Amino acid sequence: MKRALLAALALSLAIAPAAIAAPQATPSTEVATASATLAASGSILVEKDDDGLSIDWSRFVLRIKGIGMAPERGALAQRRLMAKRIAFADGYRRLSDALDALRVTSEAHLRDLTAVDDQTRLGVNDLIREARATDVHYWADGSVEVTMEVPLAGPQGLAKVVFGNATATASIDPKTKPSGLVIDARGTGAQPALKARVRDAAGRVIATDLPLAYYHLPDGAKEQSGDNPLKIKAKRAYGPTRADVLLTEEDANKVKAALKDGAKLPLAIIL
Repeated sequence: MKRALLAALALSLAIAPAAIAAPQATPSTEVATASATLAASGSILVEKDDDGLSIDWSRFVLRIKGIGMAPERGALAQRRLMAKRIAFADGYRRLSDALDALRVTSEAHLRDLTAVDDQTRLGVNDLIREARATDVHYWADGSVEVTMEVPLAGPQGLAKVVFGNATATASIDPKTKPSGLVIDARGTGAQPALKARVRDAAGRVIATDLPLAYYHLPDGAKEQSGDNPLKIKAKRAYGPTRADVLLTEEDANKVKAALKDGAKLPLAIIL
């Protein structure tokens, strides 16, 4: 049923495609991880695989590529139309698979939530239906490649579907508080997720629902956490998906002091 819906969506978009905007390619260096590949484009942290999946964890955008092979016979225009329909169907399928496998919290992937919550499942289906085509490329052999993306944060993003709210809003007193929180989790095996919680040495949650972004280098965190952040080194990753970060008791006390009176500091995690 789900595959049929995705195929129908592909057919409708092939006839009336979304507005196209050319993407900008940037070089990257790769760092192997246990799950996929974390790649750095400057300070930006991107998770990708060999099949066209790309998750920008600094800006919280998921992108995939769908491929449509043209039939061997027929006029070129007709072959391209068929290939385009197949490419969109492939794109919707890959979006569905990529979102299913997305780390949501330190305990769960998205598939764990959609399996037990119909409202979340329907919301994810709507998100896939509204995916934006950012590029359609026609190859000389008649095949077509489409790039599609969905937001993971913001008012139209996955976070709102899963948690019932959009991206958290920072709340800072510039006279008494640091401008943000930067946690260096390199070397801990921590993985990016839709939500990351900060825990003390005993594993107790001391910070959650903070405005979140991930970076490859500390310098990139400035756009998230400002010029005067509290800088902390994570002790280790926490949870089945390794999305939470655990601190020493001393550093946990620093974080609790910075978040006193309900302050919502922007959180940047370095991986």
